[in-house]
Amino acid sequence: MALLSKEINVNRSGHIFPIPSYAAVHWQRAMYQTWLFKKVNMQKYKWIFLPFNVNKSHWVLLAADVQRGEVSVLDSLPTNPNTSINCIKKFKAYMACRSEKIGDLAGTSWKVGNLQSARQEDGHSCGAFVMLNALAITRGIDPRSVGKYAKDMRVYVQNKLITNAVPPPDQRKTCDMVECLMALSKKPPTSTRPKWVQCDVCGRWLHLYCVSISEAPGEGIDYVCPVCCAKYA
Repeated sequence: MALLSKEINVNRSGHIFPIPSYAAVHWQRAMYQTWLFKKVNMQKYKWIFLPFNVNKSHWVLLAADVQRGEVSVLDSLPTNPNTSINCIKKFKAYMACRSEKIGDLAGTSWKVGNLQSARQEDGHSCGAFVMLNALAITRGIDPRSVGKYAKDMRVYVQNKLITNAVPPPDQRKTCDMVECLMALSKKPPTSTRPKWVQCDVCGRWLHLYCVSISEAPGEGIDYVCPVCCAKYA
């Protein structure tokens, strides 16, 4: 979703703001103040997208039309009518909390929108439909009309990931910091195997040494890199 947003926003500045899917994990626990993107002015965007994982087995797309104040959940396998209700309820609670804290989009009531997804014909294409629906929305196409392209979207996403992929930590010496301190240092740490941590927002892989921490956060604890903290927090 981040790659799609980056690509779309190159030609349409301020068109999409993607909320990382991990944010919804916090929402499931009613933790709405954990990551508010305080430096982001969401009202300048046309769309807010959030891939939402349901019961750790199915992906849906939450799409909020900022200008109209409408939010829809596009579910390619709608077996539970409460899925959309719960997703929208949590989104509205998060946005209300965010508006109260920083004032952005204050007063928006967030009505339920009418966007719908085409239905998938198998049990494993929900991720492809999330991306397909997002792409259709940004191009002004009815998402219900593009279901036949799900297989093509799977290949498209795969190629995008391969093209934009970076080598895993065990295949390189420098990390994704703007200036990798271990590469620049004349006296790097003596450890032959540097320890790494991955940012839960942008996906960057970083040396613990370069971000000045001694240990990576434990399981279930999010790590946000200095770049994302400076950009969003």
